[in-house]
Amino acid sequence: SLVVGLSVCLGLYSLYDSVAVRPLPVHHARRLVAVIEQRGADTNRGFSYLDYTDFRANARTLRDLVAFGSIRGTMSGSDGSALIAGELVSGSYFDALAVPMKSGRGLTNDDQVSGAPVIVVSESLLRTRFGTDPPPASVTINKQALTIGGVAAAPLAGLHNGGGTQFSASLTEYGRL
Repeated sequence: SLVVGLSVCLGLYSLYDSVAVRPLPVHHARRLVAVIEQRGADTNRGFSYLDYTDFRANARTLRDLVAFGSIRGTMSGSDGSALIAGELVSGSYFDALAVPMKSGRGLTNDDQVSGAPVIVVSESLLRTRFGTDPPPASVTINKQALTIGGVAAAPLAGLHNGGGTQFSASLTEYGRL
């Protein structure tokens, strides 16, 4: 029982450490703040896209406001299909977080407005899935052909500690992914 108790404690501490203690894997992580909305007794961490655009348009004390959310997608190709983790992000995400790029570019506000099907893939996805450098021109995720605009330098962790984001797509792509 002592071994089981210690194992549970160590497992819980490891989870707590990866989620709450370690800094986020982005530049200047201590300068980031989370926007949380209080509605009555409820705390809301998730917002609609329209709420996000309102918050961003009216933000006076923040340098920028980014939005993100987790998504899983099925990447298909000639070698079969694989379920991969990704993020839907606002157009200023890569610029505001200073995400380093191996090649190409990060997503921009123009990508968000135009709704162009452009994504950024991680360097690790490029190596494991394609084994190529430079990347292919496009990939298929959830039966949608998406142009690869850039390759983020490893690791592309996203804003989730312990993440492992393999691709980032514009929030406007949500309806298509």
